[in-house]
Amino acid sequence: MGCDRKCDSRRALKKTLWYYTGMKKILCLFLFVPSFVVASFSDDDQIPDWAFESIQNLVEDEIFSGNPDGTFAPNRSLNRAEFCKILIQATDINLYEGMQASFPDVETDQWFFSYVETAKREGWLAGYPDGLFRPGNTLNRAEAAKILVGAFDLEVESLRSGEAWFQPYFRALEDADLLAHGARFDFLESDHKPSRAEIAEQLHRVLETMEADEAEEIMEEEEEIIELPEPVVEAPKTSSSGGVNTMPTDFVAPAAPVSQVNTRAGDLKITKDSQLERNAAVVPGATRVKAHSLLFSVIGEPVIVDTLQFRRVGNGSFADFAQAWVEVDGIVLSEKVEITEDLVSLPLKSSLTIRSGMRNFVLRVNVASGAGSGSSRFVLFLPEWIGADARNRIGLFPFGGADIVIE
Repeated sequence: MGCDRKCDSRRALKKTLWYYTGMKKILCLFLFVPSFVVASFSDDDQIPDWAFESIQNLVEDEIFSGNPDGTFAPNRSLNRAEFCKILIQATDINLYEGMQASFPDVETDQWFFSYVETAKREGWLAGYPDGLFRPGNTLNRAEAAKILVGAFDLEVESLRSGEAWFQPYFRALEDADLLAHGARFDFLESDHKPSRAEIAEQLHRVLETMEADEAEEIMEEEEEIIELPEPVVEAPKTSSSGGVNTMPTDFVAPAAPVSQVNTRAGDLKITKDSQLERNAAVVPGATRVKAHSLLFSVIGEPVIVDTLQFRRVGNGSFADFAQAWVEVDGIVLSEKVEITEDLVSLPLKSSLTIRSGMRNFVLRVNVASGAGSGSSRFVLFLPEWIGADARNRIGLFPFGGADIVIE
């Protein structure tokens, strides 16, 4: 008999998520393009560190936008109409094109009519008991939870005895580790008015977290088998003399040692530190140069990390660098490894267990005293280059570090 309209809309949503995250990751494996910040606002300094990268990515994908005066206003709250527009843009659901209004206070000539009507017809939201939608009302955390759960089709349990109407929606988000930043199930603050920064960070996390499951479902539904070749990227190859570089037409990134997966471990989420400077101008003999900075967090149960592997690329040479090591949250956790080739493996002195919270992994290098002029970058190419017992490694690979320009 085929799917009804709601089934079709969910399939469209899944395809959107596959494009947003899955395809973005695949393209990154074949095209080594440095990741640069694409949006700058006059109030960037007001954007919280924990929301900065999410905002940048959502602005780049035209899901969020700034204000005409050049600000982002990260601390401003959203109203119910604005939230509808953001969600429609995030899911790419087709806008309702009719002229039949579901709410008497949402008229057909208002800018938000199609967004509100689409969300209503998709079953993501409802009006107040008096039949009004109140589009200008400031969104609260409980309303955001209900609409997010509906928009992304998360499983919701029945209302338990003594619970408030919104608690099943918060529980669905908690089960998926998608509660708003700073929220806990025992301290929900349902009336809290989330800021644009909070909504952006939560929405970005929803899109990233749903990537693997949604992509798998699409492939199963359409009965397609996608066979990907070995990841191929362009990278410099150093001659035996260690001086002159050549650029081969293809280069298969070598795999790191296979990690033992722990079925009880959670998923390891990797993001690039937005505070990492793009360029680092140094001189021969420079020490403790920050070459890369990555943020690790865990979805679910703790994950153990024991090694990282990077590759130097660029128009310089591995001989320009003497040593490399890893620091986590400012503490040295690996030996200082002598750099004898472009591929650098850095085992930790002892395995590190990552539980809740964000851990900052920083790659530092010492520049050789006899280094020649040139530019190098240390890159984490593949998920497998992180030795961990995680079930999955979630991130948009490869991750390129800072351009180290030796002058």
